[in-house]
Amino acid sequence: MSSEEDAGRDLRALRRRYLGALLVIALLAGLWWWRHPSRHDANEALQQRVHQGETMGTTYRIALIFEPGDIPPEDAWQRIIDDTLNEANRALSRFDAQGDVGRFNAHRDTSPLPVSPLTLAVVQRAQEISALTDGAFDITVAPLVGLFGFHDKTAPQSLPSDAELAAVREKVGWQKLAVDPAAGTLAKAHPELEIDLSAIAKGKGVDMLAEALNAAGAQNYMVEIGGEIRVRGHNRQRGPWRIGIEKPTEGTREVARIVSLQDMALATSGDYRSFYTLGEQRLSHTIDPRTGRPIENALASVTVLAPDCMSADALATAFTVMGMKRALYLAQREGIAAFLIARQGKNGFIDSATPRFQQWSQTGVSR
Repeated sequence: MSSEEDAGRDLRALRRRYLGALLVIALLAGLWWWRHPSRHDANEALQQRVHQGETMGTTYRIALIFEPGDIPPEDAWQRIIDDTLNEANRALSRFDAQGDVGRFNAHRDTSPLPVSPLTLAVVQRAQEISALTDGAFDITVAPLVGLFGFHDKTAPQSLPSDAELAAVREKVGWQKLAVDPAAGTLAKAHPELEIDLSAIAKGKGVDMLAEALNAAGAQNYMVEIGGEIRVRGHNRQRGPWRIGIEKPTEGTREVARIVSLQDMALATSGDYRSFYTLGEQRLSHTIDPRTGRPIENALASVTVLAPDCMSADALATAFTVMGMKRALYLAQREGIAAFLIARQGKNGFIDSATPRFQQWSQTGVSR
């Protein structure tokens, strides 16, 4: 019998009602996992199991809570997690030459290329969000990221010339990428067009893990990859999961808002820790696909809530590119739960949230 069958058998035998919790505060990509003190703690006997490791160039953490004496075999869960993450990385990483993204980027031809249903679904959702945001989200932006020296995370010594920028922009554009769901293929209008799913892949990885846990019978859990989060059910106190959104300050840690979530995903994007300084110019790692240059708006942090983490991940990136005014307008028009923090003056901040976000939100506290 295969290890997958062993894992499935172990987990099927242990399908019961699990209660999830988050017991630690961790600073991850602009988020605090916030556990509010509860007077019920001393009386609770629920137990936590944490699975954690590295994936997608970052870290993952999965928290599950069990009733006393109801702890399942750890190896069975870990096999499910490892298999799921391996599948996600094979399909979505641009660094795997044999994976779908690696093969597509190496395919210097405009003929259609077959890809897996997983990759096709992610690219199709990315294209939908590109259309929704008028190109503020664009998975073909990788050559521009490389042009500014952000792929290798070394500070650029100079800015590209207008001619260099124009030449690279010829290879970029979400409308130059064709998705054919019926045929299961991707095609490019320019032979050197490439895709980079890093702004949506972590969210999809979170969703894949959540779906794998659901299939294994877990009822209450928290899944996180690189700060992108999805929760199901209840926390240790049998209430909603409480997650803190960090204020984008340097040198101090403050919570701007706390959200109480059940069966929901959360993603945060921001440039307050991801930028270079060239002379007196601040260069964000986030590229505006519509101009080909690093963004220059005042937004420092954007958090989006959605039923799936893939959509939340992509929308948070798009809103960061769009800026406060345009992002708020689109989020309110589309009924998206979004919380935005912008720089104001030298050290100040101003924030704004959509009405839908307020349903899950409360004002944060300093720590």
